[in-house]
Amino acid sequence: MPDIPTLSSQAEELARTHSFWNSWSVIFVAVTAFAAVLYFIGQWMTNKRGNELNTTQAALIRAKDEQLTRDLKEKDGQIADANKRAGVANEAASKADESAAKANERAQKLESDNLQLRTDLETATAEARAQQAKLAREQGKLADEQRKTADAQRAAAEAQLALKKYLDEVAARQADRKLSKGFRNVREIAVDKLDRGNLWPVAVQYKAGDDEAFRFAQEITNALRIAGWHCTSDEARPIARDESIDGTMRSWFPSVRPGITIVIPLRAGAFKHKMVSVLDEDFTAAGFHPTVAPAEGGVNTIVTIIVGSKISY
Repeated sequence: MPDIPTLSSQAEELARTHSFWNSWSVIFVAVTAFAAVLYFIGQWMTNKRGNELNTTQAALIRAKDEQLTRDLKEKDGQIADANKRAGVANEAASKADESAAKANERAQKLESDNLQLRTDLETATAEARAQQAKLAREQGKLADEQRKTADAQRAAAEAQLALKKYLDEVAARQADRKLSKGFRNVREIAVDKLDRGNLWPVAVQYKAGDDEAFRFAQEITNALRIAGWHCTSDEARPIARDESIDGTMRSWFPSVRPGITIVIPLRAGAFKHKMVSVLDEDFTAAGFHPTVAPAEGGVNTIVTIIVGSKISY
């Protein structure tokens, strides 16, 4: 007979085996019940969708029947309208035939009238061409006259410009000479330390009997005094045969050179030559080109400016 430990071990093993199979039995029953529930749910959903499908198909069939009925009614209406339009068209065709007959009659009359119109048109065309040719000739004459007029106007304009230029030149020749630039301030020009304090004396003469030369000589005198030069006289003096002046001045009359002449004294040192150079530069800058000449005789000891008749520069 087996002992107690052995029996206890067998009993425990049998208990574990019984518990295992009992658990699987419960699981199997639960799975079987869940599958049954799923089966019944699937059957219910299938029946429901089938009923919905039948209902939808029935509604679709009814809708198609109604649409077909409407289409047939519409076609019947269109056929009736077409028949009506055909009747109207037949009536219009009948009237058109009548109008065509009248049109043919009018066309025959128009053809006769057109023959007369064509003849009249040809006559009028010939007359119009003759008038156009005449007009073209007249236009050619007018163009020639216009061209001659334009040439005359252009010639007149050129003549006016030439006359104006001539008058301007005459006016410029007759107008008094003017210093366009003043003389430099001699007190500010350092020539030589020994001569810096001198007033640089100078005499201004003009051709006697020439009013314009007198006015210009007086303007030069005033400009020299303003610039600091020492003029031997407040007014420019004329060069005349009977005037009591030195021989150098008498030698210039009556053939005083036109324009401006600067006379260098016979015994002129470097200082007076510098004076002549400054005057020459100032006159040139003012728009004049003086003649620099040595004295021809006498005892003249100062620089002299002689204003002759006006010349063009």
